[in-house]
Amino acid sequence: MSTLSTFHVALEFWGIIFCGCMCLVIGTTKPERRSSSIYLMQLLVVNSLILLADALARIFRGDTSNLGYIMVRVSNFFTFALGYTIILHAAYYFRALVFENGGKDDRKIIRVTQILCIAGLLLLTVSQFTHWLYDFDSDNKYFRGEWYWTSTVIGLLLMVTLITGILRCRRDLNKYVLAVAVLFCAMPAFALILQYFFYGISFINIFDTISIMVFFFLHTTLREREIREKTATIREMQGSIWKSQIQPHFIFNSLTVIQNLISKDPEEASEAVTDFSQFLRGSMDAINSSNLIPFKDEMRTTMGYLSMEKRRFVGKLTVTTDIKDTDFKVPPLSIQPLAENAVRHGIRGSNRPGTLLISTRLEDGFHIVEIKDNGAGFDTENIYFKPGSHIGVANVRGRIESLCGGTLDLKSRPGKGTIATIRIPEEQKDA
Repeated sequence: MSTLSTFHVALEFWGIIFCGCMCLVIGTTKPERRSSSIYLMQLLVVNSLILLADALARIFRGDTSNLGYIMVRVSNFFTFALGYTIILHAAYYFRALVFENGGKDDRKIIRVTQILCIAGLLLLTVSQFTHWLYDFDSDNKYFRGEWYWTSTVIGLLLMVTLITGILRCRRDLNKYVLAVAVLFCAMPAFALILQYFFYGISFINIFDTISIMVFFFLHTTLREREIREKTATIREMQGSIWKSQIQPHFIFNSLTVIQNLISKDPEEASEAVTDFSQFLRGSMDAINSSNLIPFKDEMRTTMGYLSMEKRRFVGKLTVTTDIKDTDFKVPPLSIQPLAENAVRHGIRGSNRPGTLLISTRLEDGFHIVEIKDNGAGFDTENIYFKPGSHIGVANVRGRIESLCGGTLDLKSRPGKGTIATIRIPEEQKDA
């Protein structure tokens, strides 16, 4: 190998080491089990494979043995192929960032990126037989084909598509993330043009690695700040859980119900005591814990509360369930307060008997929990129900976002009822 090739291979192996270290940092950081972190790890792994393939292609270039013949062709193929797929992984990473910040899923950009990647891979595969993109001489050395320019065009189209998607979702990205994201697209695009005119140095691999490293450092910095902010928020929330969720009037009313049942129906009174104790136990446990709990435990607390309310409002409250998914965790006192709001503000706010439905399902990689009532409903533009104004909903939303990376959405219409929807990623992080 020439001095330039030796330096280039050494640089690529250092890049592999750095990518491996960064991947290890993300993988061993407990709160990093979120979609964007997983896609960033995949970006690092794919980039490492590109660097490895390119380094092997350079090491065996000019080797006319059977091993050299195979290694040069296989390595060059994977260098090109992974070059397309790394942009697709980047698109998934940015989409995850947008989604985690409450943005909408821009599937058109993903589809266009997928189509361009498939086109590039098909052209690369056909080129193995037609030698349109590249070929090898009798000394087993790589040289460009007459259609090499098409790979550069496809690469530039991919970068333009990616940066278009990023700019369309700019309002859902942190300003620092947006700046680095634009840089992430601009640097490889510039490298593609540079590499087209200056053969011999893999500018695209170098610029890709630098861009991903910059994103890693920004990613970890933002996550550390986010963790500190969320830790402080959780502590504040825990101090208000007992006050906001376990209302004294509910305790007094429940005790009154039990007292009346003792003389009328001792067996029912015994069941009421069990339901009331389940609610109290789950509520008390929530005060001293910020860890996620099994959905079944939270559901037990919720049903304890609803059973007591059904006894208070005989014939006015019907509770139904449609539980199709139970294998996940939720923050303590997350479903119960929403059920309580449905009873207090929805069903009791209506002048007719009401029904409360709690359902769960697994859908598109998310655990979905819905609390639906056909009560009074409310105007979502009313300031009382805006996020942060209602302490119960604010606490629930904050803990769902902080502890498991989920979301809480409220939809309601006056006179039509309310639907509270919790979405929790299937790949949950440990709290």
